Amino acid sequence: MGRAPSPDELQSFVGLDNYADGIFVNREPVVLRLKKGRPHRSIVRLFRKSQHAPDQALPAVPLKRNSFAAEPDAFSVRWLGHSTVIFELAGARFITDPVFGNAAPLPRAMQRYTPSPLA
Repeated sequence: MGRAPSPDELQSFVGLDNYADGIFVNREPVVLRLKKGRPHRSIVRLFRKSQHAPDQALPAVPLKRNSFAAEPDAFSVRWLGHSTVIFELAGARFITDPVFGNAAPLPRAMQRYTPSPLA
């Protein structure tokens, strides 16, 4: 990851069914459905409730500072909704994409479906 493959690695790719002519190819076709429309419509939808929003509250377990041990576990995953996840792995704790309220840089745009379980 992040460097060119070695000659041995390149040779190991040759027998793979998704490697042809020096490149990897998708096993299944990818269909891109790009809708062309007026740009203002896509901006307006950021401020409206999504048609895909859940009809009822999602189940959640409220968390507080004391919900976490002082020392991180060997392995633990807590999803906080949206794309926010707290991982504990090998004694380290880290968070991805912390979204606790608004999911956009504009006020009231792209609100979470439910409040974050962690303040």
